[in-house]
Amino acid sequence: IGTSTRSNLDLLGAEHILSPDDTTRLTEALSFYSGLLQIFRLCLETPADPPFSQSLNLLLCQSSALPDMAHLEQTLSEHQKSVRDIFMRMFGSLSG
Repeated sequence: IGTSTRSNLDLLGAEHILSPDDTTRLTEALSFYSGLLQIFRLCLETPADPPFSQSLNLLLCQSSALPDMAHLEQTLSEHQKSVRDIFMRMFGSLSG
């Protein structure tokens, strides 16, 4: 087992536990989320809820190479759905 999420995703892909497509989708989601998280860690002293300042919105969009917050929120939502779909396909409902 690796010491980072990325190395573990690569390992799961190499061992064919994850399909190449799932490995790519999870790696892209991780990269996107990690980029946003790093900006929040650098720019915010305490947790904050949207709406954020225009300056922070601009920084988030620029770091994600997206034109505006609507596109950023849509991309985040797509990554969240993709990760959830992979999880459900692999593990099903854990509630019963």
